[in-house]
Amino acid sequence: MHHIWNVPEILDEILKVTAKPDLPNMARVCRAFWPSAACLIWEVVPSITHWLALVPRDKEHSEYPRASEFEHRPSSTSGWERFHFYAAFVRDLATNITHENVMSLPDVQSSSEQTVLFPNLERAYLTLEQPLPQAQIKQVFSLLMAPNLAVLRCTYHFFLTAPDETPTAIIESLKLTPLIESFRFSGSMPGHIASLLGPALSSLSQLRSIRLYIIPGLPLEVVQAISQIPTLESVLLG
Repeated sequence: MHHIWNVPEILDEILKVTAKPDLPNMARVCRAFWPSAACLIWEVVPSITHWLALVPRDKEHSEYPRASEFEHRPSSTSGWERFHFYAAFVRDLATNITHENVMSLPDVQSSSEQTVLFPNLERAYLTLEQPLPQAQIKQVFSLLMAPNLAVLRCTYHFFLTAPDETPTAIIESLKLTPLIESFRFSGSMPGHIASLLGPALSSLSQLRSIRLYIIPGLPLEVVQAISQIPTLESVLLG
């Protein structure tokens, strides 16, 4: 191996312009390539279903390379060690949340030693496709709300049929993520629930951007509370 590949800055620049489908092949080139390539492979996860393929169980379907597909994988004594190794790479997660793809979360939470599944997650884009039981909603958000989360976007498409616990769980999740800089929400929210948004958003010391599309609309006291947040740079209410 040429000594130039021992310079991480050069390797990182090459991998940044490498097409994502080619990154697994780059990870197999040699030991010098593996750490940087693996980090980029798992940095952005477009669906929670890809991640669930890493949960220790008898499943073979995944469009993402698993540890077993890398020649120079980290040594580990259990499937959970492998899972936590890759989970630490995830910075960006965009996923639809349905009853089907969160059915395994109770087993994941009981088996995993970490309370937050992606400890370094910075951006979460969550779409709720259908109403879920309150306990399940809270569990999803507690597992995904990393302490350093900076961007949180929540949308649900069942709008006027949404039970009160759906927006309530979303608002309560803000307490778990004090470093949020950008918050976006789209969906229905009764006035007595929406009134909780003001105090929740005001407690975020680094909040810079808010976009809210709420049916039937925001209570006046929430609008007033938002207008008094000193760190805000961008606000869009609909």
